This record gives sequence, C-alpha cells and structure tokens, in this order.
Amino acid sequence: MARIEQGALNITYKNRTETLVFRNERSAIACRIDDFVNSILEDRKPQVSGEEGRIALSVSLAALDSIETGKTVQLQRASQKSQ
Repeated sequence: MARIEQGALNITYKNRTETLVFRNERSAIACRIDDFVNSILEDRKPQVSGEEGRIALSVSLAALDSIETGKTVQLQRASQKSQ
C-alpha cells in the first residue's frame, strides 16, 4: 500500500513501512502524480504508461525483497506486445 501525506510517500510492503520524504514540491513522484491527474482531466495519455509504471513497481518490490532476504532477486523480462 502506498499513501502520500504531508510531503511524504509511505509504502507498506510485507509488514514493513518505508517513508520517502519529498525534498521539494516538484519531486519525481509528485510530478508523475500531477501528470497522471492532468492526463485524465485533459483526456490524453500520461507521460509514463501503465506498463512502464508496472515495470518500475516490479523492480522496486524486487529491491525490497532483496533487502529483506539479503539475496539476489531475479526479474522476469516483460513480454513484448505484438504490433
């Protein structure tokens, strides 16, 4: 679960909570959220696609698993969509 409040992003995963404090109002996550909301309001695609976001989340969760276990975590390669 991820929750943004008072300039910080709190991420809870496997009973562990990590907090990312924004250094300024225009941090990367704040920019992505702002762009996502505006893409809905403006009826356009966001700058970062859902697939790109899913990949970033997979990498982040694997990193948390690696930190927790002290082991290397293997990631599966994302399948390519046929065009």
